[in-house]
Amino acid sequence: MNITLRAAVSAIVFATSCLPAFAELGSTGAAKKTVVVAGSPAGQAFSEDRPDYLHFKEVVVTREGAQRLKFDIKLQGKIPTNLKDAVQYYIGFDIDSDPATGGNAVTVSNFGQDIGVFISQGLGDVRFHCDSNSVEYKGRKRDIVISGLKVKDDKIVVEVRSELFSQFESFKFFLSASHTRYDHGKKLSDIQVSTTPVTLF
Repeated sequence: MNITLRAAVSAIVFATSCLPAFAELGSTGAAKKTVVVAGSPAGQAFSEDRPDYLHFKEVVVTREGAQRLKFDIKLQGKIPTNLKDAVQYYIGFDIDSDPATGGNAVTVSNFGQDIGVFISQGLGDVRFHCDSNSVEYKGRKRDIVISGLKVKDDKIVVEVRSELFSQFESFKFFLSASHTRYDHGKKLSDIQVSTTPVTLF
């Protein structure tokens, strides 16, 4: 993640990590809906700093319930099983589609970043883990719960649940991928490699 985006989300307080599924509160049995986001073109030049597995091929987002979203993420290449550097995949939500609320996502315009979901593997980690922030809405803290994380080869699957998703029929979101390279523990570079277009769900 580049310095500006890191600064934009630094005020977020991380709340929970890959918790089990919970009973949906006030689920209205919303109709299942799917949105497909095309990623980067396949023929672009990849590099050590910008490897293929940090470029999105396709992202399929499905509303599985009033409060539950499932992300099926396909990458341009397979994630190495022995990552030597730190990588992070990020999902940003503008839950009320209002750029005046939420944080300032400096890498995208007309976007008020209300919810952030981080899927990352740090230096020395043996597997990916996930985190999110908590959000205050109408004077009450609303938790974001992540479950079902699966990272294998060129695919990432994760579910995100919040009662906020039942408050809004549509919202905006984007995904990004970043790469932090190290040499003998010393940071060499910190690059936001790719970003999907902001998409209306």
